[in-house]
Amino acid sequence: MRRHHLIVLALAGGLGIAGVSSLALAQTGDALVHAERTCFDYGIAPNSAAFDACVRRTAFAYDRGLPTLAEREASMAANARNTCLRYGIDPHTLGYRQCVNNEIDRRAGLPPAPPPRAVVYPNSRVIYY
Repeated sequence: MRRHHLIVLALAGGLGIAGVSSLALAQTGDALVHAERTCFDYGIAPNSAAFDACVRRTAFAYDRGLPTLAEREASMAANARNTCLRYGIDPHTLGYRQCVNNEIDRRAGLPPAPPPRAVVYPNSRVIYY
């Protein structure tokens, strides 16, 4: 096989894997509508990091037919939002988004996400991964 064919094959395989992984997290419109309403009922304002996290997790539960779990997810998101606001973190920062996600994971019994690692190259470029 020539090099060109290998490159095309690798790109096609990568796109196929990306397509399958994005479908694994797909949610129905009905689940998203119920999730948004549930999060709003718990006092989480739209267009915020807490609302995004709440809708994502609550819609996942609704999509699987688990309304009780969806209510619990919304409650955890509301509590996480309140906790992060009490810490004094500005809600328009990435630190707030990370705080909300860490608090929800902590309440769900999941380990906290590791901090981002950085690689500094000699030409002063910093790449986070």
